[in-house]
Amino acid sequence: MIMPSHPVIRIIALCLSVLWTGAPCQGTDPPIREWIRQLSIREDIHFRNLQDVTEAIAQLDSGARCEAFSRLEDMKPRSKRFHIRINLLKSSFIVNLQTCPEWQSRDLVVRDALRLAYELNDTVLIAEVNRHMVNFY
Repeated sequence: MIMPSHPVIRIIALCLSVLWTGAPCQGTDPPIREWIRQLSIREDIHFRNLQDVTEAIAQLDSGARCEAFSRLEDMKPRSKRFHIRINLLKSSFIVNLQTCPEWQSRDLVVRDALRLAYELNDTVLIAEVNRHMVNFY
């Protein structure tokens, strides 16, 4: 590529070439299976796995984020812990006004997570879901 001599034109040309070739992480699929594994784990000390997945999904643009959530749910993991944590993820994104069109209200999402936590009789998850519920009101 021949670079123009004027500095401003050089910067514009460089930016256009980067845009044309795409950023290194564009076009890569999110690690759906890894996220499912992280969200399904029995003991997530200090909710580190949940936080890691939340941060990774938050980096996606709105279309990719909704696609990632759809793909996560389409894999239909059997783990109730996964479903509890995916609902907590949705709750967090709903609070930040980053929803997807097919999502239910935050109230329904958190209530479903609470029901599942009680079915597991997991006091740590029950407490975490209740914290999300309290933050709603």
